[in-house]
Amino acid sequence: MKRPDWVTKESLWKKHCRRVVARTRELLDDRVDSFCCAQEIVKLEFWLRAENDPDFQLFRQIMVEGDALLAAGSDVDLSAFNDSWRDKALAAAKSLNKRYLEDTES
Repeated sequence: MKRPDWVTKESLWKKHCRRVVARTRELLDDRVDSFCCAQEIVKLEFWLRAENDPDFQLFRQIMVEGDALLAAGSDVDLSAFNDSWRDKALAAAKSLNKRYLEDTES
């Protein structure tokens, strides 16, 4: 991922890029589920000013729908919810991981 022109603190940019890589790697390695990953990725979306990125938007959608599901009641089956998002979340995670890994290696 090419560093945007608005970045004034290179070290902070790289820190957020490393966090994207770490969070997506957790999902890709099956250490967290889609909803858990989405909760963390959405925070990074803000710091990276990536609101228009389709991969970040997907994770935002997962988080919003997951939050709504949890608000609906205590007998929620998050496992089925995560399964329904799994393929799309993995694809988005793979894309983000690849793009932001490039910036952590330079």
